[in-house]
This record gives sequence, C-alpha cells and structure tokens, in this order.
Amino acid sequence: MPSFVIAQSGFGRIGETIEATLCDPSVAGFPDRKTDVPIQVRLVSEQTLCVDGEPRQIIWSEGGNGVVTVLVDGGKSIRNRERRVALARASELLEQLRRVVTALDPGDNTILDHLESVSGWLCAEPERATTAPRYRC
Repeated sequence: MPSFVIAQSGFGRIGETIEATLCDPSVAGFPDRKTDVPIQVRLVSEQTLCVDGEPRQIIWSEGGNGVVTVLVDGGKSIRNRERRVALARASELLEQLRRVVTALDPGDNTILDHLESVSGWLCAEPERATTAPRYRC
C-alpha cells in the first residue's frame, strides 16, 4: 500500500537525512494526517527514498509553500508504523498519569517507582524496535 511522506524543508541533496512525517492515504487519496508518524528520510536517487533505512520507490511528488509531499510505494507496509504510534500514545498517557499521581500524594514513592520502571521500558522499546536487522540503503 502506498504511503505519503511529507517534509517541511524539502529533501535537499542526495544522501542527506532529514526528519519527515509518514501518513496513509485517505479514502479520497489525499494524505490522512490522523495517521502521522515521525520518520527519517534519505534521498537515494531521483526515484528512490530511504524511509527509516528501507528503500521505497517514489510514485509521485509535489512541492509548494515550503512543503514537499511524496507518494512512495509502501510494499507490504512501512516497518513498525502501528507500534511507533502506540508507543507515542502510551508515552503521552504515562506522562499524564505521572502528573496526576504526583499531585495526589507527592510523599508516596512506591507509585512513582512503578511509573519510572514503565517509563524506562517505553524509552527503551523504540530503540529495540529500530535496532532489528533490516536492509539498509
């Protein structure tokens, strides 16, 4: 399934890595910004991008107002998209929970110790997910 890559500053030179956003196409074929996932993109050639280290063929691209939108061939799917979205949401919820628990009883360190262990796992999980063996451009 194809996916959209949206970059604020363009792709620059071949071989340069930039931060961008990946999203699915909507039913109408436009980028569905509700599915945004932060990614790193490197321009390999005029026809190929590396999305988080995986080569993707460029199907279509358009630039305007400082934003470049590229439709890339997603093949089976972009690696771990759902997992990264879920981890980002879990991190947000953990931060909200930490603020609430701290406000309730700042002297009780037992709850905060458990939250710290969960927080440590959430911080380490994206690194573990991205260090899995994969093809590199």
